[in-house]
Amino acid sequence: MGWLFIFIAVGAILIGWTYAILILLSGRFLAQRKHHLFCLIMAGVSCAVNVPIGTVLGVFTLIVLLRPSVKELFQANY
Repeated sequence: MGWLFIFIAVGAILIGWTYAILILLSGRFLAQRKHHLFCLIMAGVSCAVNVPIGTVLGVFTLIVLLRPSVKELFQANY
């Protein structure tokens, strides 16, 4: 029974680390204006995972990323 708790904890830690790495990558991609779809997906995931701060940041990120002028900035880097 103890091993079950260990596996669940290790799984939760790995999911948390993966999420943190993906958020860091998303921030880097936003700064470089690359991978528009990835940034949109991570903004949506942030809305669901980090309530309430992540929800606010995710919604505002989605609003900004969906502007046509911002899409053009991302497309200019390809």
